Amino acid sequence: LYVRESEPRFLEDELGRGVHDLVLTQLPAVSKEHVAEKLFAEPLYLALARDHPLAKEDSVSVSQLRDLDILALSQSYHLYDQISSLCDSFGARLVRDYEGTSLDALRVMVGMGMGAAFLPALYVHSELTARSEVIVRKLKGRTITRSVGLVWRKSAGRGDSYRAIAGVIRDVASRRFKDLSVS
Repeated sequence: LYVRESEPRFLEDELGRGVHDLVLTQLPAVSKEHVAEKLFAEPLYLALARDHPLAKEDSVSVSQLRDLDILALSQSYHLYDQISSLCDSFGARLVRDYEGTSLDALRVMVGMGMGAAFLPALYVHSELTARSEVIVRKLKGRTITRSVGLVWRKSAGRGDSYRAIAGVIRDVASRRFKDLSVS
């Protein structure tokens, strides 16, 4: 088993060229030549600098996002498209002057007061501590999620094996991460 980490759109392109057998990525996958097996829906939380005025709130209403500067990953990530759409619907401003190259970079930029961001729950649980310069808040009356799945080529001869791997991931996710909605 070889594990590679890269921008999702690059991984999907490499999957199509046969560089990878299987990719774990945010859905939807873009190629009709791929099979996508949904694993879970993962909540996204609003990340704010600890000294941001909204950080004092227990949760944040959608109306409070109007005109808020939101940072995002580059367009090489599916999360960018989702965040851009959320900004449009909430009246928030997607900051285009700065793009994160990773969730870590976004976290640092948020902590520096450059804007807010939406961070996935698994990242929040693994990387944010009580002493972090960044805090997260849920949205009042609204849950935002992203879908995560395994993707492989339709022409692959190991579809049953990949589905078995998906089952193991779902089992672990359902037992260890209670805020995920496992498919």
